[in-house]
Amino acid sequence: MNCRRPGNLSVIAGLVLDPGEESELKLVITGNLIQALGSLTVLGDELNDPTAEGRTFQIIGSFLQAIGNSLQAFGTLLFLSTFLTHPDAAVRNDGKSLDTSGSWIQAAGSVLSALGQTQEELSEISSKGEQEFKGFALLNKQHKYN
Repeated sequence: MNCRRPGNLSVIAGLVLDPGEESELKLVITGNLIQALGSLTVLGDELNDPTAEGRTFQIIGSFLQAIGNSLQAFGTLLFLSTFLTHPDAAVRNDGKSLDTSGSWIQAAGSVLSALGQTQEELSEISSKGEQEFKGFALLNKQHKYN
């Protein structure tokens, strides 16, 4: 999941560094698009992953994250367009609903990816017969309590 970090950094830089509203919005757009690209990269990796456990969750999760990030970028682009054409407008709601929808879709994808990754890790742990990971027993359906 490291390929999404540059996108996160770009979004954070746009929000924290206060480079001016136009530059801030451009950084947020760029960050969201980089995150979407990262999600698609993870998706490609998951399509080739031989581990069956959790694979479906991870594929759907990565796809949803890419869609969510793309919607966020497009929503912010609409907001930027309105800002550039009407800088004195008191209320600029263009793109807000897309941005909000994208955030929720990305969040849902993140949850699915986390569930899939957890299933994959538990499968690998149980296949190696490692007993020191009993803390994961609640998540592992195959675990038998002593």
